[in-house]
Formats: sequence, structure tokens, C-alpha cells
Amino acid sequence: MTPAALVLDGVTRTFPSGRHRGTVVAVDNVDLAVGPGEVVGLVGASGAGKSTVARLAAGLVTPDRGRILLGGTALPDLDRRSRARRLHLVFQDPWTALAPHHRVGWIVGEPLAIHGIGDRDRRVRDALEEVGLEPAERVVDRLPRTLSGGERQRVALARALVLRPDLVVADEPTQMLDASRRAGLVDLLGRLRDRHGTAFLYITHDLALAQAFCDRIAVMEDGRIVEDQPTAHFMASPDSEPARRLVAAIESLHAGLA
Repeated sequence: MTPAALVLDGVTRTFPSGRHRGTVVAVDNVDLAVGPGEVVGLVGASGAGKSTVARLAAGLVTPDRGRILLGGTALPDLDRRSRARRLHLVFQDPWTALAPHHRVGWIVGEPLAIHGIGDRDRRVRDALEEVGLEPAERVVDRLPRTLSGGERQRVALARALVLRPDLVVADEPTQMLDASRRAGLVDLLGRLRDRHGTAFLYITHDLALAQAFCDRIAVMEDGRIVEDQPTAHFMASPDSEPARRLVAAIESLHAGLA
């Protein structure tokens, strides 16, 4: 059996609070798994702990307790190159996520250069066109500041996918985009998942987008996972009060637009 792309097993992470030398529990005994090729949405209010989960999964911070596994291997046992082939992180802000003084071709091709992978020009062009930046020649020599927000986020996605990782952790990737570009980017993510079998941990506060894209939805509140269900069941019959509030808000919005 193919191991899960990502497993968080009893993971806890605290940070100093800065007040009376106390601590804040950002992630509290979290169990979460993303299967091969699965899309799991992690939703919740700001401050619920979603971005800390993303940083933990990517190895940017370490847990105080618990285990994190990528492809069945404990995260501390993977070197940086192995981690990059298994997981890539897409940040929420396309304006600051890209090196401002490097051209798009260099930005997307850097992971290939780090891993000593040849035929970089072709692979970079293929990655850019796959995320809808075509022809690639239109953008490959441009600096990020000359691109729109939607184009920058597509460049970040091309960089994430150029190594064909098993898992992409996308932390609020549509937050800085307008509504039409949000829907377009989520549609693109779905097509890329179908084409390559890439698993996604899709972190968002937008339940409507999670409903459209995700196989399962997990809800965080105060650092804990309070619900984790297949999307259809989640939307039809949420069990926890935080999940019921989220679903009710979506239903209210739809009713107001009808």
C-alpha cells in the first residue's frame, strides 16, 4: 500500500507569548493525514493554527511533541533535497513569495538547479505553460514586479510543481486575488491534481473554495482539529459547532445571492 503523502500524529507546537514569559499553543495534539493524490482542505478562522500546520509540514518549524511523516518517512530523517521532492509549499502572498531581482525563468528553474536536473529550459517552459502562462516566452525573462498578482501566483505554482512533488501545501494561495482569479486558480489546481496525481493540503478560510476543490475538509479551532470528514458529508451534515457555523455562513451567502 502506498503510504500517505503527509501524516501529522499527535503534533503540538507552542510559541512564546511575550507576556509574563508564557506560551501560546498554536497547534494542539493534531492528527491529520493526506493520502496519495488526495486534496484535504484545512479551514478555520484566522489564528486557528492553519498556517502553523503548513510550516510544520514543510519543516520550517519543529513540533514540541508528535510525529510528522512525508511519504511514510519521519520528517527529521529526510534531508532537504528529499523533502523538496516530496513536498513544496505555496505561500499566500504572491507579491512577496518570489525573489524580486530574479527573472521568472530563474525562479522556476532554481529547484531543478539545486537538484542538478538537466534540460532546465524545457522543463521551466513546460511548467509555466502548464499553469496557464503561455506562451512561456512571454514571461520567462520578466521580473516579478512586471506581473499581475494572478500571474505571480501561477509562477509560484510552477515553481512548486516543477519537481513533481508528491504533495503541495498551499497556504491561502488565493487570499490576495480577486474573486474571478480565485476561482480560476482553484480550477487550475484541480486539473493539475487530475493530471499528475499530486496531493494537496489546501489551507483556506474560504469554505466555498474548499467545497469546490477538496475531497475532505478538516476544521481547526484554537489549534485543534474539531472535524474531519469527506466534503459531501461535511457540507450535508457537519458534526461540530464550528463546522456548522461555517456551513451556515455559506448557505446564508448563497441565499442572499439567490
